[in-house]
Amino acid sequence: MKLQSILISLSFILLTISASAQNKHRNNFDSTYAKKHEIAVALGMGMGSGGTYELGKGGTISLEYARVYKFNHFLRTGLRGTIANSRNENQFFLPPSPNHGDNNPDNYSETKGNYITDVSNSYASAFVGYEYGVGRKRFRFTFGADLFVGLHSRKVFNKEETFLQTRSLDPVTDLYNYNIQFLSDGSIMGTSSNIFMALSPRLGIRRELGRRVALALTFNPQIGFSQRVKYTENLEGTRPTAYNNPKSAWFITHNAELRLIFKLGKNAPKFNSPGTPSF
Repeated sequence: MKLQSILISLSFILLTISASAQNKHRNNFDSTYAKKHEIAVALGMGMGSGGTYELGKGGTISLEYARVYKFNHFLRTGLRGTIANSRNENQFFLPPSPNHGDNNPDNYSETKGNYITDVSNSYASAFVGYEYGVGRKRFRFTFGADLFVGLHSRKVFNKEETFLQTRSLDPVTDLYNYNIQFLSDGSIMGTSSNIFMALSPRLGIRRELGRRVALALTFNPQIGFSQRVKYTENLEGTRPTAYNNPKSAWFITHNAELRLIFKLGKNAPKFNSPGTPSF
């Protein structure tokens, strides 16, 4: 994901520099660069930012279609897949503390443990939306919104293990002996299947690379609601651990994506009077 972030940042810089150079020569967008139809492939990156779910970092891939009206109006639809993962690993100690000083006894016992949580959220969705562009010559700022509906799979894996560590001093060798005894080991794998709906506002920049190709960078946060329709769990070990897999939840993500756009057909038509578009 680091490479993807770098590529998106570089694309943003190149688009901005190119737009500044073009704006010096012409103030109005050249409508000959707008075609009736557009097909785009988009790669993106996202990060969970709130809500009930812990979403983590992830990537998105989208296939999009847009019908263009009056050069700067885009009616959009498409498919998107998203995967977001997070992992937390903690180690805990019970008294006495692991930071023993000179005043601590040579012989002691302490309980230690490891706690691991893996969360995976996968989304497959279809969307419809609208985008509007304002710009000069080959460069445009774009803004709009998309409505997503789809399926959401959430997997949570929790594992906890505890053990007792005992230290004793051998008076003959003057060396420490250590003994480790496992106390408990348990895990839970919970999987839920959900349906979800989400709204995604859009803000971006777009650079026309030619009459048939364009490049766009878009920031599109998403807020949605997920409802569980099916649930399974697998328990292992002597003490399964608890986890959070709610029946319904709100989620919020931050997303940025880079789109490669292919423009098809003739020049984008204007609206006919009294408002019916020309196909």
